[in-house]
Amino acid sequence: MKKEFKIALISILIFYCFYINAQNQIESYQYWFDNDYSSQIFTPITPTAYLEMNTAIPVGGLTDGLHIFNIRFQDENELWSSTSSDFFYFTDLTDTNISAYQYWFDNDFNSHIYTTVSPVENLQLNTAIPIEALSDGLHVFNIKFRDDNKKWSVTSSQFFYYQNVIDNNIAAYKYWFDNDINTHTLVAISPTQQMQLMESISIEDIEEGLHVFSISFKDNKDKWSIPVNQYFYKTNHVIENKITAYRYWINDDFDNAIYVPISNPTQVLNLSKDINFPGLELGDYTIHFQFKDSSDNWSLVTSDEFSLTTLSMIENTFGEAIFAYPNPTKSSVNIDLGMNYKLIEIKIFDNIGKMIEQYSYVNEQSLKFNINNNSSGIYFIKITADDKNAMLKFIKY
Repeated sequence: MKKEFKIALISILIFYCFYINAQNQIESYQYWFDNDYSSQIFTPITPTAYLEMNTAIPVGGLTDGLHIFNIRFQDENELWSSTSSDFFYFTDLTDTNISAYQYWFDNDFNSHIYTTVSPVENLQLNTAIPIEALSDGLHVFNIKFRDDNKKWSVTSSQFFYYQNVIDNNIAAYKYWFDNDINTHTLVAISPTQQMQLMESISIEDIEEGLHVFSISFKDNKDKWSIPVNQYFYKTNHVIENKITAYRYWINDDFDNAIYVPISNPTQVLNLSKDINFPGLELGDYTIHFQFKDSSDNWSLVTSDEFSLTTLSMIENTFGEAIFAYPNPTKSSVNIDLGMNYKLIEIKIFDNIGKMIEQYSYVNEQSLKFNINNNSSGIYFIKITADDKNAMLKFIKY
C-alpha cells in the first residue's frame, strides 16, 4: 500500500459564478471574515457581465476554529449584490508535521492499529498491512493521520475485496476472446501455488483486426480470479511470425529506450536477463518493454515496477542457472543453484536493509529455508556460493 499525504493549509480556494444583469457589468467585489467588515478586502476587476472567480484567499491571520467567509459584488452603477456567506473550519497547519497514523477495518475502530513515525511534512506510506484475520468478502480500510499538535486528519476510507488464499493452489484456467466467455476454453492443471503460463494459443479462427484476450484462474476451492485482459492485433499477412527484437526504457524516458536485436528470432521469447541501470539513483521506478515481430510491428507495452536499493545493486553472477520459488511465499523458500557449490551462505534482509536471518550450507545445490520474521512485506535474500553472488527479492504474506 503506497499513499502520499501532506498536511498544510495557509489559504482557501474560492470558486464563485455570479450573474448580475445583462445590461450591467460586474466591476469589483469585496470579502471579509466573520463580522469584521472593517477589515474587508476590496478588489476591482475588468468589467464583465459574468464573473467566474477562482482565486486563493489568504486566511493565515485567522484563529483556529469555525469562521464565516462573506463576499459581495458591485456593478458599474455602484450597486452591490446581496452578501453570500459560507461556513468553514480553519486550522493553521503551517510548519506542521505528520507524527503518527492509525488504521482499522470496517467499523471496528476499537481494534485500530496506532503507529508513530518520525515527524515528516510528507509521508509516503509503503508498508504491508496484515489482513489474514479478516473474513472473506467486501471490507473497508480506514486510515487517518495525526500531526505534531496532536490533531487528527479526516478519515480516508477505501473498499477492497479479501479472499484468504493461504495454502491455495491454482487448479485450472480458462480463456476467451472479445468478451465471448460462452466460448471459453477450460484447461485443468496440476495444482500449484505459482504458475508460469507459456502456452501457444490458436487464433486461426479469429478475423484480422484488434481483439481482447481474457484469462481467469481457478483455485482448489473452485473460486475464480478476476479476469486479466490484454489487447492484441491479429494480421493474416505474416506466416510463422517471430520476435526479432525488443526495447525497454525507464519511467517516461522513451527517447533513451534500449534497443536489443535477437540474433535467432523466435516465436516464444523467455526473457531472463540482468539489466544494469548505472545512471539511476536509489528509489522506485517503472520499466517498460516492447517486442518487434517479423513485419516490424511493435507489441503493446508491458510494464513492471521495481525498487533500486543498495541491496538490489548486487550483480547476479549465477546468470540463468539460479531458480527460486515460491514467490510470494508464506515462509519457506526453495533455491536451486544449478550445480553443487562447496561453501554457501544465505543472508535475509528486510526492506530497510536489516539482516534478520543467516544460513550456511556445504556441498549443496538445492536449498530450503524459512523467512522467520513475523511481518509480511518485502525481503531480500543475498546468496554467496563460492565465487558467485546474487540478490533475490521476495514477498512474504
